[in-house]
Amino acid sequence: MTRVTRCTRHTWCWLAGAIACASVAIAKPPDQPIDHEKIRPLTPHAQLGSWEQSIKKSTDAESDDAESTVEALLATNQDFHIYQIDSETDWEDFQELVAAASGTGLKIYAAMDSPSQNYESSRWFDTDGDGDIGDTPPPGQTCAATYGYGLDAWECQRDYMRYWIDAWVRAARDLSALSVDYPDTLVGFAINDLMDYIEQPAFPQCMDGLRLSKSELARNYDACHQAPGSTLGFYPVITYPSIGAFISPGYILGTDYGVRMSDTDEMTLRFDVALLASPIAAKLTYFQSTFSADDDVIRSLWVGKNGMPPAELCSQPLYAVDRPEVEFATRMLDLDTGNNRIEFKLYALPTYDDGCGNLVTPGCGLAGDWWQIWNVKLEYWVEWGDGIAHFEVPLTPRFFSTADPDDYCAQGTCAGPWFDLYTTLNNNDCRCHVSGDCTPFLPDSAVQGRLATRLVCGPNDAYLIQDVIDGVVPYSTSTDLHGDADALDPKLHFARLLQAAKRDLGDDKLITMQTAFTGVELDTDVMVNRVRVAAMIADGVGVYRFPLSMYFMNPSDRRGIFAESPTVAGYKMAQWPTDQAILPGWYQRWVHHPASGSPVDMVVDMSDGRTSSSNAGQFLKSVRGGGLAAPYEVDPFADGIDIDTIPDHGYLTSTVVDPVILQLHTTGGTSIYLQVFFHATDSTKADVTDWTFESGVDDPHTIDVYDRLIAVYKLLHWP
Repeated sequence: MTRVTRCTRHTWCWLAGAIACASVAIAKPPDQPIDHEKIRPLTPHAQLGSWEQSIKKSTDAESDDAESTVEALLATNQDFHIYQIDSETDWEDFQELVAAASGTGLKIYAAMDSPSQNYESSRWFDTDGDGDIGDTPPPGQTCAATYGYGLDAWECQRDYMRYWIDAWVRAARDLSALSVDYPDTLVGFAINDLMDYIEQPAFPQCMDGLRLSKSELARNYDACHQAPGSTLGFYPVITYPSIGAFISPGYILGTDYGVRMSDTDEMTLRFDVALLASPIAAKLTYFQSTFSADDDVIRSLWVGKNGMPPAELCSQPLYAVDRPEVEFATRMLDLDTGNNRIEFKLYALPTYDDGCGNLVTPGCGLAGDWWQIWNVKLEYWVEWGDGIAHFEVPLTPRFFSTADPDDYCAQGTCAGPWFDLYTTLNNNDCRCHVSGDCTPFLPDSAVQGRLATRLVCGPNDAYLIQDVIDGVVPYSTSTDLHGDADALDPKLHFARLLQAAKRDLGDDKLITMQTAFTGVELDTDVMVNRVRVAAMIADGVGVYRFPLSMYFMNPSDRRGIFAESPTVAGYKMAQWPTDQAILPGWYQRWVHHPASGSPVDMVVDMSDGRTSSSNAGQFLKSVRGGGLAAPYEVDPFADGIDIDTIPDHGYLTSTVVDPVILQLHTTGGTSIYLQVFFHATDSTKADVTDWTFESGVDDPHTIDVYDRLIAVYKLLHWP
């Protein structure tokens, strides 16, 4: 049993030395190096929802059916839906969806893409400045190709992003006004993958013109709240590592683009801890994320006690491949009375011979080498009376970087195109494009952080964005797990990660997103268990590409992708609609049934409405049966043929036991519009009749995903 005792300044607070007076718990200290806390049983309270899937109108592959979408959302126990508004059709369908959802209890969020999705697909652009939207994409996607990577390119990037900011703000204002008419329905505006376009210590705006400052980000927030009585909130969509960049207080160590670390370079984050009593146990915990392609740069933890120089406690290559997206670290430390020092260090191994006579210099990465650390917590236990007193230590950081004084040539892949204006580089050089003097833009001190030069070690405090958002939507597209430190493992640390983020967000909302279909097969258990855990902690839990359309797979009035495709001038058609995430194993097919039972000889012409050859591997069109030894099956985006005639000589013979089947089948991938046409004629050149339309899903994994999500949403749903 734990007893909590009030700490008073005149009794035993001296035990903590320089730390602040705090409450003390009498408890057994931890004695394991890794502490896997069990998730406390909680009542699910999060709203449940989805993003991207909707129900299409059976006669129009472009438009959504608002009433059917609302029906399917409610029937699958969903409370909210996130809907794209980038195109003119999207915007029109969105307004119909909001109207249809009004009064049902459903909450609707609008979503827009950022440049990383599709910079050509926004109705909100006004690139010619005439006040009319719907213009062509803004110039600037090729800033680097046009100007290189100097000041001209940076200013080009700034101009490019202003078009995007204006488009987002324009949409937010319209949404804000619309939310006044639907105060209980239209509640949020989300921008997808915005983490790539917000400045942070690794990418300050003075270095990267594509990054938004906090004041620029605030324009979206202000626009969402512009209309009097607006219920609209602003929600950036980010990855889980971005929590440590924009939401939770923490630190970053790393090297800027083009930096070639030597074994004399070093970045150090230091905490000095003074203790007046020797602890019987001390534990350091933190979240971390790495971004690196270099296994010769080392991240390490150093500890020194009782005034002794720190010694390396543990180290690991920074290399990020096959490492968790976010890690949770627990370290038991040996601390003592007096001055103790804890250091996080980033350093490079010495130059070495690769065995082929080539000298390899570590720390050479075009994308940089980054180590993010956040929610650092140090706690310790001391004997007190008949029990044990527990303290959490306030940590004051100091930042140091040591750069090799020598220049190196800007050549080869290490320097990269970012530095084509330089003849030499030094790790003490300024990172900013806007000035040769970094210090007016970025700090460079042991207290404020070493952020001005190419060796970076500093805090993220100045880049936290809670005050200009209403919440965040973190997501992960992978269900791969990577050992005991994986913070996205729902059986280990995922609850801890969400609880910490929720605490740091304060009153802002946390809406997590899991992905159902990404083009690779996901682990359904991991996905569903993340939903379970998040429902206990977050404000909302959604599934991106939730297979909502499968709700209408079995009813007699099949709708959306399962509705019968129309016949076009004698052609049988199978189609996949625009803006619908692909379901692996989905099929539409036409089956021939000889009316009299007598065999029918026929030839089938098969064509398609493909528009690009870059989407191979997502669909197969085929003709089956009728005496074929094997199906005639081709990828419509790889065949390069306008019309296939099957068979190329003779006839197919359709019988009761071996009918001709015309089919379009999905194998996986992203959404893309496609129509396939089949024209069957008999030996007299007359159209063949007596076809039956069928549609469904035959992929066991897709069916499992749907069934499991339906079951968990029903279990977790609350009124």
